Amino acid sequence: MTKIEFLESINEIISDRLYLTDNLDELKKEIENNHWSIGIDFDTLKNIKKDDLRNFLKKTVNNRITQLDKSELNIDLIFYSWFDEKTGNLNLNFINSRHENLPFTAELEFVDSIDTIINSFLNSKYLDGIPWNELEDISSDSEDNKETDFKLKVYKEEIIKSTKAQHRV
Repeated sequence: MTKIEFLESINEIISDRLYLTDNLDELKKEIENNHWSIGIDFDTLKNIKKDDLRNFLKKTVNNRITQLDKSELNIDLIFYSWFDEKTGNLNLNFINSRHENLPFTAELEFVDSIDTIINSFLNSKYLDGIPWNELEDISSDSEDNKETDFKLKVYKEEIIKSTKAQHRV
């Protein structure tokens, strides 16, 4: 896939319809409708730059601000992004800002810049996923079972219902 083909393939995410709700019981529906996962192969990766992905994310956030501003709901959003090394995918999601926690079971490490997440994606050697021969058995039956120090790096930003708000992405 060429750089142009890759960017065109993710371009549709920019204008996807956002699911908005002020009902906190609809978190699952928010996640199902407002989550996007982006994968890339190593050949295409050679032509993709950090600015390409940063610009894509900025356009996506700006589109969600527009949708939020046009909404009759009096809510704000949380935009968050992370790199899932197990699948080799860059992920992004938008949920109601009234949720107290992000919907992860892993321990989180919040990062100050979306560039940290983009760099993890662009520099990963696991874009095709982690090979079986690099996986380790940490089941409770294993004598060497040690707790992991893994923390999922997440970029998080509040999206305020106002086109006047400044956003860092």
